[in-house]
Amino acid sequence: MDQQGITLVEILTGLVIAAILATTATHTTRDLLDGWQLSSAVRQVVLDLRQARIRSITQARGQRLHFEPGASSYQLSAEQSRGQYEPTGPSTGLPPGISIASCSGRGENIAFRPRGNAAAFGTLTLQSTKGAARRIIVDIAGRVRTAQ
Repeated sequence: MDQQGITLVEILTGLVIAAILATTATHTTRDLLDGWQLSSAVRQVVLDLRQARIRSITQARGQRLHFEPGASSYQLSAEQSRGQYEPTGPSTGLPPGISIASCSGRGENIAFRPRGNAAAFGTLTLQSTKGAARRIIVDIAGRVRTAQ
């Protein structure tokens, strides 16, 4: 007697293999998403730093960004009078799962003078919830670059 069909053992084996593949894909996707969010945050901050530098030159007044370690946002401020800064709008949020790990600039600020050079310079480190970190470096000349 020839019977064709699938046994219960074969069905269970197929389900176990599918579950393993789904779990692996989920973990891989989360890791990729974490990396993408960190890269996105770095690009966003680099762009805002470069815009602040350009704004300081075009408006002939200092601009600074304040980075509070542990926070998931930062604040842009413009110089109103000698040494007095006022926020220029709401704080800028980082992508979900990304926070500011450290900022070595004076007073946790990166600031630019009207000639475009940096009044407060240093290294800013952004970190993901998985522990991956990326550094953004602003030198005394006001140049902004990234490092691993």
